[in-house]
Amino acid sequence: MASFYGKTPEFDAAMTATIEIFRQLCELEERAGIEVQTMDALRLMGDDTAGENIREKKLQAIRAMRTIYLGVPDVGLRKELIRTRREMDKANRAVQSLAEKLDDTREKDPTIGADWFNENEEVTGERDGSFDQDIQCREK
Repeated sequence: MASFYGKTPEFDAAMTATIEIFRQLCELEERAGIEVQTMDALRLMGDDTAGENIREKKLQAIRAMRTIYLGVPDVGLRKELIRTRREMDKANRAVQSLAEKLDDTREKDPTIGADWFNENEEVTGERDGSFDQDIQCREK
């Protein structure tokens, strides 16, 4: 049986955990009334197509997020936002690490994790959109 994200069960578990943390973070940001501001801050990273320094853009976005979070007047909510953001960053690093390891392994054996796309796409020609719905949480 193929894994949901088409990698490995370990990767699936890490990705599922990351998505759950992301949902929690979205809910906290909405409760704090800062969801639009945080999305704008994340857009600062943009893309690296113009050869701009992505590291500098990332630091700029992190500084903007920090300012937004520290501006939340409810101290308890602010602490929860910061804790959840740190948890999200840690989960993202874990997923990235697993993806890099799998990519290294796939170079040696291309059949490992070859079913990258959702199984539903192979059967119906359509993606089920579950991952897209998780990501659109910020796009309200």
